[in-house]
Amino acid sequence: MSPLEYQERIWPLRQQLFQVSLNILKRPTLAEDAVQEVLIKAWEKRAEWGHITSWKAWLLTLTRNKSLDFLKSKHNKSADLDKVPVKVEPDANPYENAEQSDLMNNLKGFIAELNEKQRNVFELREFGQMSYAEIAQELDISEAQVKVALHRARLALRKKLTTIVDYGK
Repeated sequence: MSPLEYQERIWPLRQQLFQVSLNILKRPTLAEDAVQEVLIKAWEKRAEWGHITSWKAWLLTLTRNKSLDFLKSKHNKSADLDKVPVKVEPDANPYENAEQSDLMNNLKGFIAELNEKQRNVFELREFGQMSYAEIAQELDISEAQVKVALHRARLALRKKLTTIVDYGK
């Protein structure tokens, strides 16, 4: 692939890749770093581009994996101004804040436990903001399969989250 093809196919996806990474990392500077590494990796793998059937799905998967790697790595442990709260609510309940944080951590774990097809469909729909048709094209499955996988993923997540919320009462 030439630099022109890279610019036409991959470069326009930067913002969507950033949103996926930001959703995982919650820190814009880390999300930017993760996306930059993904874009570099995509260029370095240009010899393998002929085997890629879905650019968007491939890049979103790379971005998700790189972002998860960042969560586990030293990048996440360094001091960052993004960690400083921008606005502190005087009426904020620390217990509710901690509960919300625990719930989000549990949700991330539950998403990781979904089977690969459900997880990919869920992430492309919810984090990638893709339509059913786009997801079907990216994953090379029918729109009906997308809807079924998304429905099952949401049911599984709802069931797991309900048990946690009910247990906490």
